[in-house]
Amino acid sequence: MNATTLNETSGETAPVLIITRHFNAAPSRVFDAWTDTDMIARWMGSRGLNAIIDAHDPRVDGIYRFIMKGAESSHTTRGTFLEVDPPKRLVFTWAWGEGGYADIGTLVELDFRPSGERTGLTLTERRFTSEEMRDEHSGGWTSCLDCLEEMLAS
Repeated sequence: MNATTLNETSGETAPVLIITRHFNAAPSRVFDAWTDTDMIARWMGSRGLNAIIDAHDPRVDGIYRFIMKGAESSHTTRGTFLEVDPPKRLVFTWAWGEGGYADIGTLVELDFRPSGERTGLTLTERRFTSEEMRDEHSGGWTSCLDCLEEMLAS
């Protein structure tokens, strides 16, 4: 079962996004999809965008910078890895380089759980400044995770 929760279970007053997905792959493979530069380039970005990996150093205090290119748009995101615990947990900051949310940093927490031969992934994103910002990220992450699922199946 895949689910998206908007604050109901978080107990926080600021908007929080929680997305739970299940993938037909072992936790180590799903974790690697977030930390291996070649793998992340194959799926990161909403549908219709291609990710150019400008920097990607998935270790504590390592940085990343992705450029999401579409036919008529380009978006840059960047952040720092805060926690790297393969294949269980990955935590990083997230900030857009341009647009209405430029330089507003959120915190993304990924928790990977074995579920038989599958993996349960919970993505929690915090520190939104508005419900609108959270909802836009929800759509983006949902599309990204759809692309991740397709990449893992190939």
